[in-house]
Amino acid sequence: MLCDLDLVALERYAIGKNQLHNRYLHGSGVVCGLEITRDACSDSLVVECGYALDCHGRDIVVPGRQPFDLSAAVRACLLAERTRPVCDPPIGQPVPDCPDNGTWCVTLRYREVDIRPQKPLITGSATNCGGGRPGGGACACGGTPSASAGYSSGRCTATTCGCGACTPSGSGNGPAAIPAGCEATRTIECFELGVCRDDDQCHDLSTRLAGTMPAKIIACLKDAWSKVSRTVDQPSQVLNYKLAMGKASTRDAAAAYAAVWKLHAAISDLIQTCDVPSAEVIAELAAAKPTPQQPGESRSVYLARSGTSVRQLLLLAVLYARDCICRAMLPPCPPCPDDDRIILGCVTFADGKAQSICNLSCRRYAGSFVNREYWMPVGPVLSWVAGMFCCFPVVRDRRGDRRDLDMLMSAHDPDGVLRDALADNDFAAVDEMLSRARSAQAALRNNLARLTPERFLAGRLSLSDALGKDIRSVRTLLAKRKIEVTERVVDNRDDIPLRGMGLLPLVAPGSRVTAYVLDGKVAAFRAEPSEPTEPADGGNTRTTGGR
Repeated sequence: MLCDLDLVALERYAIGKNQLHNRYLHGSGVVCGLEITRDACSDSLVVECGYALDCHGRDIVVPGRQPFDLSAAVRACLLAERTRPVCDPPIGQPVPDCPDNGTWCVTLRYREVDIRPQKPLITGSATNCGGGRPGGGACACGGTPSASAGYSSGRCTATTCGCGACTPSGSGNGPAAIPAGCEATRTIECFELGVCRDDDQCHDLSTRLAGTMPAKIIACLKDAWSKVSRTVDQPSQVLNYKLAMGKASTRDAAAAYAAVWKLHAAISDLIQTCDVPSAEVIAELAAAKPTPQQPGESRSVYLARSGTSVRQLLLLAVLYARDCICRAMLPPCPPCPDDDRIILGCVTFADGKAQSICNLSCRRYAGSFVNREYWMPVGPVLSWVAGMFCCFPVVRDRRGDRRDLDMLMSAHDPDGVLRDALADNDFAAVDEMLSRARSAQAALRNNLARLTPERFLAGRLSLSDALGKDIRSVRTLLAKRKIEVTERVVDNRDDIPLRGMGLLPLVAPGSRVTAYVLDGKVAAFRAEPSEPTEPADGGNTRTTGGR
């Protein structure tokens, strides 16, 4: 017998399959539409029609233009912050004055509502009345059947029984009333518009890339390098590089064993962090174990043998880096956060009105793989490249013969010209490439700083042209701009308590700044309050007047 539980189970199964499909194939976010605009006739906003998916895979359909009172929503949010218990759930202490000016983000959330579209005419369950055929008897509750009252097949309706419900004849039971809460209901899908504070996290690129493949690869490689650098010091790194390139001299033989042993210990620790190291990797690690210089063995022979061990260890390090990349290529199932709201955009709110609207601020999009593969067929190409890269044998070739890094270098650099160029003058070419990379990074940072909107505001000065210059010329330059400078000498960049755009503030003439000096040149600036303050770290400071 098909009953209501079977129909409910079927409905839940179909809905669950659809949500699973949406959640893991398309993700969460805006699919199309849902643009935030201004209402031409009032101070309210309007959310255009559109379609979105939340983190549970539920469809959110906005069928038409929806007016949204931003001012009322902000007041309701501030009221909730003041009245909500601070510890359940744990939240930060709300701001005492509860300012409403600032940036607020418009959110969209899925909702289900139970409605009763029509009160049922039948107030109770239909049961047999009398003898089970027309004229066979009367309802036990006292109703009198009639030929015009829909009496059929021995069952009666509300019109044939005068009281609330029908019961089998001869049972002796009275009428059974049905509570109002047990009436038939229907669940409809709808949505809810709201606001939340802009916490600035969605504007941070590193935060938005957290959990993605590039972020995982960078984190894995940085963790591996930190482990290796803790075990292998700088002189040992240089000596191992010389051994691998065959550029070590006989005077390096005394320190070669310790340097190779440190590298072996570091690579061994990396290999042990793998879930299940392969037998081939374990065998290669044992074969690359360094040994001291044997009696009667010349220094040149010992250095060549140590170089072979270093090259095998470097191959294992390359294998570990490849495993980091290949593991990051396996996308995990995305978790659903506690907050299932979808941010449509952020609005600058002041004086009870929306000042500016940015629809792309903090908005995320749910994708369609069919369109993406049609427009840009990057997926098939990357899949082919990943298969070639991850399945290429590193330690041994396809025939099973052991690979040697020396053979690979000789195949691509047979005359050793490239190796000589890299190793000459204590790796001057490598230092030059790194120096050029740092210069390009500094130039890019300065150019990006000039492109900020605040750069073009009247009365504001950018200090980008003073960054990286000698402190003496900087003092002269800022004195002409009537800016008072406080110098603070630091030993390295880690001592500068600023990151990103905070290294280069925009200041007005007559203000005070702190210049962080590294090796005689200005590495960063920080704007200071109007009143002078004592340095917190007690560092070497010096103040020059520009007014």
